[in-house]
Amino acid sequence: MNLATRLLLVAACCAACLFATSSAQGVPTELVHRYSFSETTGTTVSDSIGSAHGTVVNFNGANPAAWTGTQLALNNDGSQSSNSNNGNYVDLPNGMISALGNNATFEFWTTWYGPGNSNWQRVFDFGTSDGGEDVSPGAGNSSYIFATPRNSQSAVSRFGYRYGPTADERVIDGPGLLAQGVEKHLAVVWDGDAGEVHIYEDGLEVNSNTLHMSLSDLNDNNNWLGRAQWADPMYTGSYNDVRIYNDALTPEQLLASRRAGPDALYDEYVPQPLPALPVHRYCFDGDASDSIGGADGTAYGGVDFASQPGQAVLPNTGQGSNDNAPTPPEPAPGAYIDLPNGMISALGQGGANNNATFEVWTTWTEVDNPDWQRIFDFGDSNGGENYSPEAPDKSYIFLSPKGAGTLRFGYQMSPPRQELVLNGAAPLTKNVEKHLVVVWDGDNSEVRLYEDGVHIDAGSLFMSTHGVDMQLADLNDVNNWLGRAQWPDELLSGNYNEFRIYDYALSLSEVLGNFEAGPDTLNLVPEPSSLALVLLGLIGVALRRRRS
Repeated sequence: MNLATRLLLVAACCAACLFATSSAQGVPTELVHRYSFSETTGTTVSDSIGSAHGTVVNFNGANPAAWTGTQLALNNDGSQSSNSNNGNYVDLPNGMISALGNNATFEFWTTWYGPGNSNWQRVFDFGTSDGGEDVSPGAGNSSYIFATPRNSQSAVSRFGYRYGPTADERVIDGPGLLAQGVEKHLAVVWDGDAGEVHIYEDGLEVNSNTLHMSLSDLNDNNNWLGRAQWADPMYTGSYNDVRIYNDALTPEQLLASRRAGPDALYDEYVPQPLPALPVHRYCFDGDASDSIGGADGTAYGGVDFASQPGQAVLPNTGQGSNDNAPTPPEPAPGAYIDLPNGMISALGQGGANNNATFEVWTTWTEVDNPDWQRIFDFGDSNGGENYSPEAPDKSYIFLSPKGAGTLRFGYQMSPPRQELVLNGAAPLTKNVEKHLVVVWDGDNSEVRLYEDGVHIDAGSLFMSTHGVDMQLADLNDVNNWLGRAQWPDELLSGNYNEFRIYDYALSLSEVLGNFEAGPDTLNLVPEPSSLALVLLGLIGVALRRRRS
């Protein structure tokens, strides 16, 4: 093949990319049952993919299971027994697990409420007991599969699978006791083709074992969420989403599913480029200038741009945000960056419709473990501009590496005061660069928090005290700070690699695309005009070479 022909082939490929339209992602072909627990009344748990609808069984009439609109809380307290008809659980249809054959994946978003010393509660238990359907006397001679947040033998989470005819039970232990009060992503991959079973927590494999039975061996007339085949305590937790696949998902698929979270499917969550530039971008190449929007920041108190090129280092050691106030004009007690007034409220004006995204690559370097340092804090304090005495009567938004014990985004509307929060599962990891994104999605009245491409929490923008959604345009943002708070909390000890602000809400896939691209690259969709110029140039070169 000569060079001209090769160039024409490349041009054809470019043309295909230029004029092709993207196809919509659909439901994964392997997904056969999905329970999203979005009901608000009744006892039916709808299967939105198949027809295997479940039933909420409420034996605890004084405190039945409760719908929240997005989850089902079983409302057991750990004292109810699976064999005493005094607790609440979900009964799924008979035969649905054995029908999967010998390849399957079971995926859960669930929150366990303990108590931490309670053994053998069941996240799920599929199979039968020695007493048969609807009873739980024990199952020493029966076949089943189960998951528990804590077992009495090793005091950690466990997946077990028992083949009744030979009374052979095998187990796979998790890395520890299932965390209490924190939503966890759990998955069991039953890979019959490979003769293995694998367990995952929060998107990562934690253990595996070999198989000695098939799912088709189950006489599954007790397919339960929250109840056991044995007379064990009933599950105290809540369910956000449960999915059952008829194939063994790959590690990559499960990680994508964990990143997508309970409200999206894994093949809806693939990295995508950005449709438009951010409106502000701070790369910290020697200063705090805005390379896109011109909203240059001012560094105070010894921000270090030299020791780590391309980063802003805040070498604070416990100084308070209100020390020496007002700063300026008084000398700053420590290092922070002041961004221009009005730039955050402007995001909700001029047709932006209360949409924005705040994105940062940052490293928390604090030696101690204080609460309430700020990665950013935008708004106003009770003292006004350049003061940080407190802010109960003012509106603001903030991101903290550790607020009340976990990574936290907060947003307050005052007066009267109402503050809502989004939480991570733990404080921000120290001395490791993290990618954090807050998506302010006014169109859908929602705010979302991401860490390293993973969707970790979401909340409503609706302020019930005020009867309206909180609007960025309503902020009196005279204190737009990186590293300083509206309250007299400690200044941040940490580094900024890059900080971006968008005037639109990034999607799940765009957040993941940015995480994978990293802080030094704008992951943009190529302009059609640019692609067209490349295409025409390649065709021209090819034609000239053919004529020569």
